[in-house]
Amino acid sequence: MTYKTRTILAIILAEVILAGIWFYLARMGRVQPDRVAPESQATLGSTMGMGMGGLLGLGVLLFFMAAKQDRQG
Repeated sequence: MTYKTRTILAIILAEVILAGIWFYLARMGRVQPDRVAPESQATLGSTMGMGMGGLLGLGVLLFFMAAKQDRQG
């Protein structure tokens, strides 16, 4: 398995895990609205969206580094 393939799989796995956490927290806020702040959905969305976007941006950089490593070795 090449470095590029492993990098893509790792990024996909990390994004799926973050999306699962996001879904879980959002569902918990909808099921128990008396236990969360009124602006929790917006805060959760912006925080998790920024985290997932940052990880995806880092993934692009890591992909190019893996492609270079595949060409060298």
